[in-house]
Amino acid sequence: LVIAIPTVALLVAFGLEQSVALARHLLIFRRSWENVALGLLVAILVAGSIRFYFVEYSPSRRYGGENGETATMIAYYLRDLDGDYQAYLFGAPRIYWSFGTMAFLAPRVQGKDVVEPLSGPPDFVDETTTALTGRGVVFIFLPERVAELAWVQQAFPDGQVQEFYDSGGRLRFTAYRLP
Repeated sequence: LVIAIPTVALLVAFGLEQSVALARHLLIFRRSWENVALGLLVAILVAGSIRFYFVEYSPSRRYGGENGETATMIAYYLRDLDGDYQAYLFGAPRIYWSFGTMAFLAPRVQGKDVVEPLSGPPDFVDETTTALTGRGVVFIFLPERVAELAWVQQAFPDGQVQEFYDSGGRLRFTAYRLP
């Protein structure tokens, strides 16, 4: 559908121009006012579109799903971390690292999914490797997998826990960041 945008824009512009030309003939005003009238008409349409988008559409969150909102919150958190990080996402089966928002908003962060639930302390993080690469490590837990945080804390006891809530007060994710 994106390829049709220029055609639709031209059709709208042609229709607006023809409408103003018709109004000029019917109302008998000078041709010099035609451009002013067209500019006012476009300004009115732009103001209406801006009002619709920011006052009605965006606040309704009609098309923003819960997973999209959670992934966006995670990506903003990761983006704002100082330095480079390796993230381990405990989001499966609901959210995976391949969710496009992560790479787009936090491009410096390398991430991996932890698909299988932990049944003991994790053995997939090698502290010597992260120390050599200079990357920090952060574990992200969705609420349904936050119980696995205890296993990660057992393996890495010096981390910092931070919980993230949405505007409605619901827990969206918990982060455990190693120093």
